[in-house]
Amino acid sequence: MSSTQPPTSAQAAPALNSQTTTGTPLSDIVWDLDRSSPLGTLKAMIRERMSPESASSIRVQAMVVSANAGVPPIIETVYGQGGGDVQFQMIRIRVVSDARHYWLPQPQTPDSPYAGFYPVIKHDLTKSNGHPLVWGQFIEVQFYDNKTQFTSHMEVGDTVSLLPSSYLSEYKTSYSDQTKHGFVGANCSVRIETTTEEIEIEGARSGPDGEIPAVTESRQITRQIVEGCGKIEQMVAYAAPSPPTQRSTSGPTAVKPHWPAPDKTVTSKWNPSRTVTRNGQTETRPHNGIDIRAPWGTPIFAVLDGVVNHRIQSSGPGKGFGYYIIITHDKYSLSPDSTPIPITTLYAHLQNPSIVPIVSENTSVRKGQIIGISAASGKTVPPGIAGAHLHFELLQGTAGTKVDPLPFLKGELYLPKGAN
Repeated sequence: MSSTQPPTSAQAAPALNSQTTTGTPLSDIVWDLDRSSPLGTLKAMIRERMSPESASSIRVQAMVVSANAGVPPIIETVYGQGGGDVQFQMIRIRVVSDARHYWLPQPQTPDSPYAGFYPVIKHDLTKSNGHPLVWGQFIEVQFYDNKTQFTSHMEVGDTVSLLPSSYLSEYKTSYSDQTKHGFVGANCSVRIETTTEEIEIEGARSGPDGEIPAVTESRQITRQIVEGCGKIEQMVAYAAPSPPTQRSTSGPTAVKPHWPAPDKTVTSKWNPSRTVTRNGQTETRPHNGIDIRAPWGTPIFAVLDGVVNHRIQSSGPGKGFGYYIIITHDKYSLSPDSTPIPITTLYAHLQNPSIVPIVSENTSVRKGQIIGISAASGKTVPPGIAGAHLHFELLQGTAGTKVDPLPFLKGELYLPKGAN
């Protein structure tokens, strides 16, 4: 309407019909209700800028954070159908399989007020044999629209199924412990992508007959693409893995290890005499590796060609190393004239490989290949995703003697001569 004056009664009906069919969609108006707080503004930003339009009716894994959302089912409200409180349960859920939820506050108890920041979904009680869901239960959820998982005040999805206890077996104690595992989720993916790009090999210059244009050539560029694995990042590209190292037939081949994380900052050095105080008692707890800065969702790289073996801390993924990977490598010499010895590397505090299978068990990987995702599994300081980092170890010889890996990463190894 062009006028700011109230319409007359004769104009009211046509004006209303016009606004209903061509005005701002109701969903946009409702979503704006979430923007009255800094958190609401953040959720609106994630929803609008980081939610692909094509990902509708998305299924995710989630945890119940409020067993009674206090919101009636929409269809019962609109159509006046009774029995909604008997047939359905309205709950709030925290998505644990979508990395964009990294930024949202985490309810630690059933009474946490943070639960109010999370979306409302409808659970059909027949899917749980008539038993209401309880706080801390894991379920699979289907949203009506991908963006509505960041809308907190209305019904935005349905329970698809209950997840068996074995699905997320590491979530055994309090939710505070659960968050230490840095669940990245099934939407995380790593792939190899090759594109053709025009590379300038000679710049433009002036010639006797005028301007000579730049000379370019088409080259294929191969990259490792990491998508949906950390914070709200959608896609990050990294260099392709190095080609297999070729042995020289005339002598040892120098090999420079690949740094195991994108950031080369060492946050805790090798310290076999490190002492810690627990419960008033001082004890020696060696730090037989180095800690490298690797925020939650960061890709981790193989430092040399080798074969992957996945591991899990024997006391559970919430303790010690959590989920970790060991790579066995060829025999290398530490200097050109020394005897070759077996080399093994260890990468700790990673994502559960059964949920995000970046590389398969017992498969060969190349230097610089992405093998896992940093996820703060195991024991980190501070606990949870705030303390996410990579713990990296180097083991030498058949006995697996642990040594300071920093000189190894900064120097060179030597692959013995011989046929490939």
